Amino acid sequence: MNSLDEFASAARYMPSFIRSELMNLPLHTKENAEEIRLRMGRLPSVTVFGGEIRLARLNPVGKAEITEVIERASMSTASHRTSLREGWCSAENGHRIGVGGAVIRTEAGTEFAEFSSVSVRIARELTGVGDTVGKQAFTEGFQSTLILSPPGCGKTTLLRDLCRSLSNGLFGRGYRVGIADERGEIAAIHDGLPGFDIGNGSDVVSGLTKSEAIMSLLRSLSPDLIATDEITNTDDCRVMIEASHCGVGFLATAHAKSTDDLKKRPIYAEMIANRVFSQAILIENIGGVRKYEFRRI
Repeated sequence: MNSLDEFASAARYMPSFIRSELMNLPLHTKENAEEIRLRMGRLPSVTVFGGEIRLARLNPVGKAEITEVIERASMSTASHRTSLREGWCSAENGHRIGVGGAVIRTEAGTEFAEFSSVSVRIARELTGVGDTVGKQAFTEGFQSTLILSPPGCGKTTLLRDLCRSLSNGLFGRGYRVGIADERGEIAAIHDGLPGFDIGNGSDVVSGLTKSEAIMSLLRSLSPDLIATDEITNTDDCRVMIEASHCGVGFLATAHAKSTDDLKKRPIYAEMIANRVFSQAILIENIGGVRKYEFRRI
């Protein structure tokens, strides 16, 4: 899909009158949109380059509009209901739905009693964005690498493109790339087929936690390296340390402005100390232009 198709694919989760207004936005806005966001009692908005554009011709959002988006995206399946307890669910084509609202605790855990906001993060496929920095990072073959940036700078987009390039042999030999796609954002598997180009040598496990998906890939598909999005808990950290000691490399993302910021987070500090990662790619988004910097950790 091109950038306009990606925008339209995300906009279809909106109620029809909001979708119509979105599709009438200027071409430049649709091509560069990052999120579509609804908040109770406020105007719908589109995030572009980190700032929000309000849809001023519409009325403030009500409960019905937010509920409709969530129902369209979740399809009322058990797996999506489980992820919604954590504030998100994955939609077709890799879009990610985030929710806010009032949370209650039950015997089954936490869940949202009321939704007050919803965002549709637009999944973008930019083939070739990692070619230049990848050639710098992997001149001597693959080495475990973290992709760092603040939220919304394109970490998952770069991760996906590097999976494609590594598995297709762009940086030397082709690697068997295992993708632990907990949230379905990296490969966007639908009916067994990836919604994005993840390369000829990539295998995907989605719908499991990262630690479960990593172990499944190790046991079943013998990857040379495993790609996943941000590591947030000690179980994932422990599994990755164990796997790295078995010779498996990792490609992962993290929210951080610098390697110094990263080392202040205990989970990542432990993985760096155990040499799970030896280098990083930093992304900076300046006025919509992304810059990639390779750095040893």
